[in-house]
Amino acid sequence: MVVGLEQVASVVISLISPVAVAAVTAFLTSRNARENEMRKLLHEKRLELYMSFYEQVERCLKNRQIVFEQEYFQKIGTYKAKMTLMASENTRKAFDEFFWFIRQKWTDYHKYSLENDPAFDESRHHTTYDENGNESEWVDVSREELDAFNDEIRRYKKTNKPAKEVIEKYAEEIYQSMRNDLGSNLK
Repeated sequence: MVVGLEQVASVVISLISPVAVAAVTAFLTSRNARENEMRKLLHEKRLELYMSFYEQVERCLKNRQIVFEQEYFQKIGTYKAKMTLMASENTRKAFDEFFWFIRQKWTDYHKYSLENDPAFDESRHHTTYDENGNESEWVDVSREELDAFNDEIRRYKKTNKPAKEVIEKYAEEIYQSMRNDLGSNLK
């Protein structure tokens, strides 16, 4: 009995078809599982990042003068790279607006401080040498001048701290975008 080429092809196809379907199914399932795992990992990392950043925004809402502290400005700056890499475009934009607002407030304060601090006036810096030739520097500033400067700084912070409504506006934009990213914006 001679088996025709058509019959052989039919048998081979009937044997290979289930194996091919199983291989394609396994490949697609594996790829989907890997993508789902990556999404889950990104979601967990975003949640961690967003909760940490949320705490910093809340600090600013509770104490608006914190924008004048270098430590706070630097802390907000540490989020820039993570937000750029992990946040959605909308969250990144909202973060950038908040960051630049804080940066401008801190920069203006820092400039004001340097311009008005008597200890930064170069004409008040003096150098003396002892009998062994050792150099020492000192600044000619009185206690009264330092007290007056500290009073100026307190007034500056009080009059230039951002309005609560301004901080709340930035916070709400960031929070809404983060909720969208995390899927917790459901009504």
